[in-house]
Amino acid sequence: ASTMKTLLSLYPVSDFVATAQAVTISPYFLQAAQIYRDINFACPAIDVAHRVAQYGSKSYLYDLNATSFDTLLQLAHASFEGVILGTDVPFVFNQANIGLGITPAQQLIQTRMSGSWARFVAKGDPSGNANDTLSGWTQAYNSTQAAGKDAGVQNASVRVIGGPNGGEHELSMNGQGDIEPQLLKRCAFIN
Repeated sequence: ASTMKTLLSLYPVSDFVATAQAVTISPYFLQAAQIYRDINFACPAIDVAHRVAQYGSKSYLYDLNATSFDTLLQLAHASFEGVILGTDVPFVFNQANIGLGITPAQQLIQTRMSGSWARFVAKGDPSGNANDTLSGWTQAYNSTQAAGKDAGVQNASVRVIGGPNGGEHELSMNGQGDIEPQLLKRCAFIN
Protein backbone atom coordinates (compact mmCIF):
# COMPACT_ATOMS: atom_id res chain seq x y z
CA ALA A 1 0.00 0.00 0.00
CA SER A 2 2.82 2.46 0.78
CA THR A 3 4.54 1.57 -2.52
CA MET A 4 1.36 2.37 -4.45
CA LYS A 5 0.85 5.59 -2.49
CA THR A 6 4.40 6.72 -3.25
CA LEU A 7 4.04 5.76 -6.92
CA LEU A 8 0.80 7.71 -7.29
CA SER A 9 2.34 10.72 -5.51
CA LEU A 10 5.03 10.78 -8.21
CA TYR A 11 2.29 10.92 -10.89
CA PRO A 12 -0.35 13.34 -9.56
CA VAL A 13 -3.47 13.23 -11.71
CA SER A 14 -3.35 17.03 -11.90
CA ASP A 15 -0.32 16.62 -14.21
CA PHE A 16 -2.58 14.99 -16.80
CA VAL A 17 -5.74 17.13 -16.72
CA ALA A 18 -4.82 19.65 -19.44
CA THR A 19 -3.75 16.98 -21.94
CA ALA A 20 -6.79 14.86 -21.08
CA GLN A 21 -9.11 17.78 -21.80
CA ALA A 22 -7.36 18.51 -25.10
CA VAL A 23 -7.83 14.94 -26.36
CA THR A 24 -11.10 14.26 -24.48
CA ILE A 25 -9.90 11.28 -22.49
CA SER A 26 -9.78 10.57 -18.77
CA PRO A 27 -6.78 12.04 -16.93
CA TYR A 28 -6.69 8.78 -14.95
CA PHE A 29 -6.17 6.86 -18.18
CA LEU A 30 -3.25 9.13 -19.11
CA GLN A 31 -1.83 8.80 -15.60
CA ALA A 32 -2.02 5.00 -15.79
CA ALA A 33 -0.55 4.98 -19.30
CA GLN A 34 2.40 7.10 -18.16
CA ILE A 35 3.03 4.84 -15.17
CA TYR A 36 2.82 1.77 -17.41
CA ARG A 37 5.22 3.30 -19.95
CA ASP A 38 7.74 4.26 -17.30
CA ILE A 39 7.65 0.93 -15.45
CA ASN A 40 7.93 -1.18 -18.58
CA PHE A 41 9.99 0.90 -20.99
CA ALA A 42 11.45 4.27 -19.96
CA CYS A 43 12.86 3.41 -16.53
CA PRO A 44 14.38 0.06 -17.52
CA ALA A 45 16.02 1.74 -20.53
CA ILE A 46 17.47 4.48 -18.33
CA ASP A 47 18.72 1.87 -15.87
CA VAL A 48 20.33 -0.34 -18.52
CA ALA A 49 21.96 2.67 -20.22
CA HIS A 50 23.38 3.75 -16.86
CA ARG A 51 24.73 0.28 -16.07
CA VAL A 52 26.33 0.04 -19.52
CA ALA A 53 27.99 3.43 -18.93
CA GLN A 54 29.14 2.36 -15.44
CA TYR A 55 31.13 -0.43 -17.05
CA GLY A 56 32.82 1.94 -19.47
CA SER A 57 30.80 1.43 -22.63
CA LYS A 58 28.90 4.05 -24.57
CA SER A 59 25.13 4.21 -24.14
CA TYR A 60 22.54 6.35 -25.84
CA LEU A 61 18.90 7.13 -25.03
CA TYR A 62 16.16 8.27 -27.39
CA ASP A 63 12.53 9.29 -27.26
CA LEU A 64 10.67 8.88 -30.54
CA ASN A 65 8.18 11.68 -31.14
CA ALA A 66 7.01 10.58 -34.60
CA THR A 67 4.98 7.78 -36.11
CA SER A 68 4.00 6.54 -39.54
CA PHE A 69 0.94 4.84 -38.04
CA ASP A 70 -1.10 8.04 -37.51
CA THR A 71 -3.05 7.76 -40.80
CA LEU A 72 -3.75 4.08 -40.17
CA LEU A 73 -4.98 4.79 -36.64
CA GLN A 74 -7.21 7.62 -37.91
CA LEU A 75 -8.71 5.34 -40.56
CA ALA A 76 -9.46 2.80 -37.82
CA HIS A 77 -11.00 5.56 -35.65
CA ALA A 78 -8.56 4.58 -32.92
CA SER A 79 -7.84 7.22 -30.35
CA PHE A 80 -4.31 7.58 -29.08
CA GLU A 81 -2.09 10.09 -27.37
CA GLY A 82 1.59 10.20 -28.16
CA VAL A 83 3.53 7.56 -30.05
CA ILE A 84 2.49 3.93 -29.77
CA LEU A 85 4.74 0.96 -29.10
CA GLY A 86 6.51 -0.42 -32.16
CA THR A 87 6.46 2.84 -34.08
CA ASP A 88 10.26 2.91 -34.25
CA VAL A 89 10.58 -0.44 -36.04
CA PRO A 90 9.39 0.72 -39.51
CA PHE A 91 11.67 3.78 -39.30
CA VAL A 92 14.72 1.73 -38.31
CA PHE A 93 14.20 -0.80 -41.11
CA ASN A 94 13.44 1.80 -43.80
CA GLN A 95 9.81 0.64 -44.00
CA ALA A 96 7.90 3.64 -42.60
CA ASN A 97 5.65 3.76 -45.67
CA ILE A 98 3.04 1.19 -44.67
CA GLY A 99 1.11 1.69 -47.92
CA LEU A 100 -0.46 5.02 -47.02
CA GLY A 101 2.47 7.24 -47.94
CA ILE A 102 4.75 9.19 -45.63
CA THR A 103 5.48 12.87 -45.24
CA PRO A 104 8.86 14.42 -46.09
CA ALA A 105 9.51 14.75 -42.31
CA GLN A 106 8.79 11.05 -41.82
CA GLN A 107 11.06 10.19 -44.76
CA LEU A 108 13.88 12.22 -43.18
CA ILE A 109 13.38 10.48 -39.81
CA GLN A 110 13.41 7.10 -41.55
CA THR A 111 16.66 7.88 -43.39
CA ARG A 112 18.41 9.20 -40.31
CA MET A 113 17.14 6.55 -37.86
CA SER A 114 18.07 3.64 -40.11
CA GLY A 115 21.45 5.29 -40.76
CA SER A 116 22.08 5.87 -37.05
CA TRP A 117 21.16 2.30 -36.08
CA ALA A 118 23.42 0.89 -38.81
CA ARG A 119 26.28 3.20 -37.81
CA PHE A 120 25.85 2.28 -34.14
CA VAL A 121 26.13 -1.42 -35.01
CA ALA A 122 29.19 -0.83 -37.18
CA LYS A 123 31.03 1.84 -35.18
CA GLY A 124 29.48 1.99 -31.69
CA ASP A 125 28.37 5.59 -32.30
CA PRO A 126 25.02 6.53 -33.90
CA SER A 127 26.21 9.92 -35.19
CA GLY A 128 27.81 10.46 -38.53
CA ASN A 129 26.97 12.43 -41.64
CA ALA A 130 24.00 14.75 -40.90
CA ASN A 131 22.27 13.66 -44.13
CA ASP A 132 22.31 9.99 -43.18
CA THR A 133 22.25 9.86 -39.36
CA LEU A 134 21.00 11.72 -36.32
CA SER A 135 24.21 13.72 -36.01
CA GLY A 136 25.35 15.20 -32.71
CA TRP A 137 23.78 12.44 -30.61
CA THR A 138 25.50 12.60 -27.24
CA GLN A 139 26.04 9.71 -24.88
CA ALA A 140 23.38 9.24 -22.21
CA TYR A 141 25.88 9.73 -19.39
CA ASN A 142 29.24 11.44 -19.18
CA SER A 143 31.96 9.79 -17.05
CA THR A 144 30.92 11.63 -13.87
CA GLN A 145 27.25 10.71 -14.34
CA ALA A 146 28.17 7.12 -15.16
CA ALA A 147 30.16 6.80 -11.94
CA GLY A 148 27.13 7.72 -9.80
CA LYS A 149 25.28 5.01 -7.95
CA ASP A 150 21.90 3.97 -9.36
CA ALA A 151 19.76 6.23 -7.17
CA GLY A 152 22.34 8.98 -7.47
CA VAL A 153 21.97 9.61 -11.21
CA GLN A 154 21.32 13.32 -11.42
CA ASN A 155 21.35 13.93 -15.18
CA ALA A 156 21.12 12.09 -18.46
CA SER A 157 21.06 13.09 -22.12
CA VAL A 158 18.32 11.87 -24.41
CA ARG A 159 17.79 12.37 -28.12
CA VAL A 160 14.24 13.33 -29.08
CA ILE A 161 13.58 12.14 -32.61
CA GLY A 162 10.92 14.03 -34.53
CA GLY A 163 8.27 16.52 -33.50
CA PRO A 164 8.69 20.14 -32.51
CA ASN A 165 11.25 19.36 -29.78
CA GLY A 166 13.56 17.15 -31.82
CA GLY A 167 17.24 17.13 -30.88
CA GLU A 168 19.39 16.67 -27.78
CA HIS A 169 17.75 17.21 -24.39
CA GLU A 170 18.61 16.79 -20.73
CA LEU A 171 16.85 14.83 -18.03
CA SER A 172 17.50 16.07 -14.52
CA MET A 173 16.78 14.60 -11.09
CA ASN A 174 15.97 18.05 -9.72
CA GLY A 175 13.24 18.59 -12.32
CA GLN A 176 15.23 21.23 -14.21
CA GLY A 177 15.65 19.15 -17.37
CA ASP A 178 14.05 20.56 -20.48
CA ILE A 179 11.89 17.49 -21.16
CA GLU A 180 10.05 15.13 -18.83
CA PRO A 181 11.19 17.01 -15.71
CA GLN A 182 10.10 14.28 -13.27
CA LEU A 183 11.30 11.20 -15.18
CA LEU A 184 14.62 10.60 -13.38
CA LYS A 185 12.97 11.10 -10.00
CA ARG A 186 10.19 8.68 -10.95
CA CYS A 187 12.69 6.15 -12.31
CA ALA A 188 14.86 6.36 -9.19
CA PHE A 189 11.85 5.05 -7.26
CA ILE A 190 10.74 2.53 -9.91
CA ASN A 191 14.19 1.09 -10.59
